[in-house]
Amino acid sequence: MWGLVLVRVQKRHTSIHRVRQGEQLSFALITPKRHSLTGGIIARLLATPELQFVGARMLRPSAKLTDEFFLEMQRAAHEDGVIDPYEDTFLKAYPTIFGEEELKESGVANHTMLLLFAGGAQTRQVLADVVGANVPNPNDFGKTIRGTYGDYFKDRTGKINLFQPAVVVPPSDESNRRCLEVLAKYLDSDHALRTINAEERNQPLGWAKQTGLVMIKPDNLERPSSLPGHIIDLFGTTGLQLIGARVFCMRGMEFYGFLENVFVKKLKPNLEEAMKQRLASAFEYEVTDQDYAKMADVVINRHARCEVAKIIHYMTGVHPDDAKTDELFRKPGPAKCFALLYRGDNAIEIIRSKLGVTDPKKARAGTIRSDYGHDLMRNGAHASDSPEGALRERRIVGLMGDEPSEEKAVILEWLHASSAPLSRQ
Repeated sequence: MWGLVLVRVQKRHTSIHRVRQGEQLSFALITPKRHSLTGGIIARLLATPELQFVGARMLRPSAKLTDEFFLEMQRAAHEDGVIDPYEDTFLKAYPTIFGEEELKESGVANHTMLLLFAGGAQTRQVLADVVGANVPNPNDFGKTIRGTYGDYFKDRTGKINLFQPAVVVPPSDESNRRCLEVLAKYLDSDHALRTINAEERNQPLGWAKQTGLVMIKPDNLERPSSLPGHIIDLFGTTGLQLIGARVFCMRGMEFYGFLENVFVKKLKPNLEEAMKQRLASAFEYEVTDQDYAKMADVVINRHARCEVAKIIHYMTGVHPDDAKTDELFRKPGPAKCFALLYRGDNAIEIIRSKLGVTDPKKARAGTIRSDYGHDLMRNGAHASDSPEGALRERRIVGLMGDEPSEEKAVILEWLHASSAPLSRQ
């Protein structure tokens, strides 16, 4: 039955989050020049109990997005009253932080990661408290994200002429609505993957760069936790460029259904050995290896299906046996995953080396699975095993770059539900 259902699976993706009455949606933008610190920043944000992590998208901000966003932040600062000189420096840094220009030290275009959070009426304020003040504050050092990861530069007179905030969050509820409206306008056109896909089509044959998919597994996301950020931090030591991000709920049969045929071949020797150990004393006569092989043949298909079902249950939150209709097979489960794309020379092998082997007990010390894995299934993260596998998995999780933005849909739904003014453009 599973095979028939798999053929009919649709390619449409369902939104990760449905807006609830009375909740507030807010955002954080991780600035491009702090990408090496992305993991640590995410660790602090996701460990905050009041914040529900509902979306992520990597942007390559255009001049239009940068200008409109800057104007909204500038308007918010003026509405708050007198602008502190540091505040003015912070605002003037925006075009540089999010501009289209290449980063001279790395040759990599500016990218910024958008993170969406939902929660109670104080969600934006909680974000602001975790991130810290817009201006350098000695009392924040080590306590807030900006106090830890932000930076500023003084000229010879002692005047601060550049402030790197590490993270940008809206300073007021009204600016939160207006900035979300601006972001929603550009989430499709300024998706980082769209630009990268266009660049890659113009590369010569034999171009060495690869794109690998990493998927942080649901048990790391089922409650507020810093673990996803720590895992991302370790991937950040590879030197690969983080180019894509998405929070999603998986349709397990589409992603893992093919494993049933793989497991029929792969698991048969293990099944035979298990039968020998458990049945050795059950008979008063000799049972040969050929007998055990024949017994394994009888149940191997059911055994393989059972193992796949365990994986699907873990990754989606729904056991396949509980899905009684084709529609239930097509729908994503409630469990949440966090997918990331890394790009660079030999990216697939580098990612898998940093991740470690499947069994955390056998993984090399210092790898992600050795540090954060529990067993063969709950082993921290999944990584694509080949360029072809990465392409297949990207299509399934919705990280090809041409999909409509679900983050935009969530923002627009919240703006409508909260009676925020929507742009006519």
